[in-house]
Amino acid sequence: MAKKGEKGLLRMLGIGNKKTSLLLSPKGESNPEPLRERKRLRFDALGFTMLEVLAALLLVAVVCGIVLPEVFRSRQNAEQNVVVRQIQTDLRQLQDEAKGIGVDGRLIFTPGVAEYRMIIGERTMERPLMGFVCAGEEPISVEVLANGEICGDVGVTIVDRNGMTHRVTMRPGGRTVENR
Repeated sequence: MAKKGEKGLLRMLGIGNKKTSLLLSPKGESNPEPLRERKRLRFDALGFTMLEVLAALLLVAVVCGIVLPEVFRSRQNAEQNVVVRQIQTDLRQLQDEAKGIGVDGRLIFTPGVAEYRMIIGERTMERPLMGFVCAGEEPISVEVLANGEICGDVGVTIVDRNGMTHRVTMRPGGRTVENR
């Protein structure tokens, strides 16, 4: 039992009063640090400093600044490739049907419109350009003869959402060339 003078000293150190208690280490030894002090030290030891958090955020921002433009660019290129492949597929289909049925066909691209028409005989199909619009001032018609041949080189300019233009050229023999 502590003497009268020792009790005052223990209270001054924050040990033994009602607000704090004497903590025991795992070995059973007494620890003179008050409970509140010990919790605060434990919290500080597990936390991060503001400088560390800011450095991590800066690193994430730099990585996003490098990666995100590439992701958007590759997405835009993929969308453009889908549109060009769709035009190529429709042109081949038009050539095959013109040969099979023995009638002329055509693809018609109207400026300012986000679709084109595929006409074979009496049938007309409208095909979307998925985020692109046809550029130019007059409609462009790609003529396909009954034998499946394209009449001359025909170029179609399409514009994406960002205002960038892309040119698709259709040549005799069914070849489609994309010029960026």
